[in-house]
Amino acid sequence: MRTFDVAGVAEVRIDAAVRSICPFDLEVDESRLTVIYRPNGRCVEVAGLDDYLDGFAGREISHEELVVEVRVALTDVLSPCWLVVEDTSVYRERVTLTVRAGVRP
Repeated sequence: MRTFDVAGVAEVRIDAAVRSICPFDLEVDESRLTVIYRPNGRCVEVAGLDDYLDGFAGREISHEELVVEVRVALTDVLSPCWLVVEDTSVYRERVTLTVRAGVRP
């Protein structure tokens, strides 16, 4: 992922569509990923993040594993003051699953 220097930004929020393969039924999972963080001098470039998230399209991964993996990757490249990653998906139009990694102060 590409990053860039930034000063004076209090909070960044990114909403993105993510596709992956459910490891339980091997069906395509489509979900909405939300990333919220306070920069510590660096921000992630959106096109680079989008390319990174495209890498999940063919992977078997649970929503729980996905949010942790994305949070670790973004923490590694940004070293933010804090960072939260949330993934929301709707199963069979009846059940909404939201998984969150990280804590917002």
